[in-house]
Amino acid sequence: MSDDTYIGALRGDLRTFRTAATMFGRLDREIKAAWDAYDVERAVYLEEVSADYAKERRRLAHSLLLATARLEDAGATVPNPRWVPPPWLRREWEAICGREEP
Repeated sequence: MSDDTYIGALRGDLRTFRTAATMFGRLDREIKAAWDAYDVERAVYLEEVSADYAKERRRLAHSLLLATARLEDAGATVPNPRWVPPPWLRREWEAICGREEP
């Protein structure tokens, strides 16, 4: 596999992981919106759904850290440096490595 192909694959993985992280962020925003609208039934349901994804969130946070490190190790820049990680991801990163962002 050539370096360009390898870097392209790593960037594809990173995009996939970022898309998943964004989807989890949307779930968090939906929970907040439901509580703000006093829709307790929906808020509780969404919180239960979110709790079911706790393990996947931890895995995703770890995968994002690894994908970023692999890209940097390959000598490539990380695409879309303006991508803003959702708050839940920042908290996971803090738990994993004791710092805010990779």
